[in-house]
Amino acid sequence: MSIWQQLRSSVQRTTQLVLGLSIVTNLAMLALPLYSLQIFDRVLTSSSMETLWMLLAGVTIIGVMGICFEHLRRNALTELSFYLEENIFPVLVKRINLPNFNANKRDLVEEYNFTQKQIQGASALVFVDALMMPLFVVITYFIHTVLGLFTLGVNALLI
Repeated sequence: MSIWQQLRSSVQRTTQLVLGLSIVTNLAMLALPLYSLQIFDRVLTSSSMETLWMLLAGVTIIGVMGICFEHLRRNALTELSFYLEENIFPVLVKRINLPNFNANKRDLVEEYNFTQKQIQGASALVFVDALMMPLFVVITYFIHTVLGLFTLGVNALLI
């Protein structure tokens, strides 16, 4: 298998992992709106402290799991960046140093460094989360109309 096929395979696996973890992370973010709705619907009307504690325990568990999945998601992109650094950069340097290479070597290295920073930084995850935003808004709208409109309004302000 050539280095470029290995790169493609690695990027494809990382992308699938990041997308899967993003779906789970965004679903975990739905715990807080559901928690607040359950507080208003069940706890305040019945003054049931047992229900409050169980809801709090459930939301805490889901929140911690969401944090763990977010950590895994960030680590997946960092590992991809390290893979590129170890396997692709040496090949790139060899090709740059060939006598018939006509492109500007400095620009190519700067573009490579920029790509590395984008992969390791938050911009890749922001893009994936932006893809998940319509799904999040639709789900919150189906949970409660006002909550969905509020979510849509906040997302419109963030964009």
